[in-house]
Amino acid sequence: MSNDPSTTAYDSDHDIMPERPDLVRQLGGFERVLHHYSLEHPRHFCMVAEIMGRKSQQDYRDAFDEIQRRHALLSVYIADDPTTGPGFYKSERPLKVTFTPFAQEPDWRRVVERELATSFPASEAPLMRATVLHGTGRATIVLTFHHSIGDGLSAAFIIQDLMEALDKQYLPPLAKPDALETVAGKRLLGEGEEFDIKPFSEETAKVLRSIAAAPLWRPFEGDAPQVSTVSFDPAFTSLLRDTAKSNGTTVHGAICAAVVCSAGEAIGKDSVTITSAVNLRTVLSIEERVCALLAIVGTVRFPRDVSGNFWKLARQATEELAHARTAGGLLNTIGLVESNVPPTADHILASGLFGSLQYDVIATNLGVLSIPTEVGDLRLESLWGPCIQGRFANERVIGAATINGQLRIVQTTPKHIPSFLDKLRQTLVDACA
Repeated sequence: MSNDPSTTAYDSDHDIMPERPDLVRQLGGFERVLHHYSLEHPRHFCMVAEIMGRKSQQDYRDAFDEIQRRHALLSVYIADDPTTGPGFYKSERPLKVTFTPFAQEPDWRRVVERELATSFPASEAPLMRATVLHGTGRATIVLTFHHSIGDGLSAAFIIQDLMEALDKQYLPPLAKPDALETVAGKRLLGEGEEFDIKPFSEETAKVLRSIAAAPLWRPFEGDAPQVSTVSFDPAFTSLLRDTAKSNGTTVHGAICAAVVCSAGEAIGKDSVTITSAVNLRTVLSIEERVCALLAIVGTVRFPRDVSGNFWKLARQATEELAHARTAGGLLNTIGLVESNVPPTADHILASGLFGSLQYDVIATNLGVLSIPTEVGDLRLESLWGPCIQGRFANERVIGAATINGQLRIVQTTPKHIPSFLDKLRQTLVDACA
């Protein structure tokens, strides 16, 4: 059956009847913005896991089938309705899993570069695909997601599910996840309260369309992202965490400060603007390992003249992002998104909204992940990501995660921007000396 909701089908009397697609639910505001934005500037992301253990290709195929049965949004596509806006629609298509011999492609970074340069139409289910670099006693898994169905932590949970499925553990199906806004309304608003959604403003829309028309982006056709990495041993990772805490900040704050110090000169502006992903599972009391978009972004503008002020910059990041993690900050952001990109808005407004952030760097830190690293005879050696590109002309994207006591950072940039991770590493080392 076609994923196109306009497809027609014949009934038993051979009359042409409109197909009634199985609507899972309408997209929430943040899902909708990412969907519309990706129509203009593809913004899918990757997560990478290196797993040790002897499993066959069929074992992996069966495990991915189990994962798809577990998560409702791994069996959907997106279709737009001019009256109600875009929705998730049910599909029976299996996940696409590509197997490549490890000897043929030993460097997963090249796979991620190709994945980010390969289109991901939302109208074609499923909205996650996988590449398995398969070798004797090991495999590297590259997961690629359409951003409307998940975030970085969703990807980490999928890796945990994959290992448990490979170990033949039963994975009970999870309930269809509500949109972030629906959950927030149930858990953060009192009886009779509503989101503060302003009437749609044609004047604001005009501004957003003007931003969307500006030469801020590079074309997707022929784009060639590049991926570079750096890792820190457990001793330094622990030292960094303790030093950040003693200076009144966090590892994420330290990463932001290191970005400013190591990339500020190359960015060449008076200030460096960093947009950070903000996980909302805690403020929304969501404990299930569900695949869903449950994050928003917060933006901080840092002064470029930072001599001797490393930990001051780190504290600035922590303090200014703190509000986004609160109930009030989330409710304000929901109101902003719903006011400017309502359900029937077009993709140009979403591009304008993203363009208005004017960020130089995206920094996502998944933190110390609590997922088990040993499941049966499998061991999760490393986790890298998220890797993403929003197609801005000169963007730099940092993804960080800590497992097995080690902080790992991956940088994704356009091909013409060199990696600054060596400088970032040295900046962090010097700050902890």
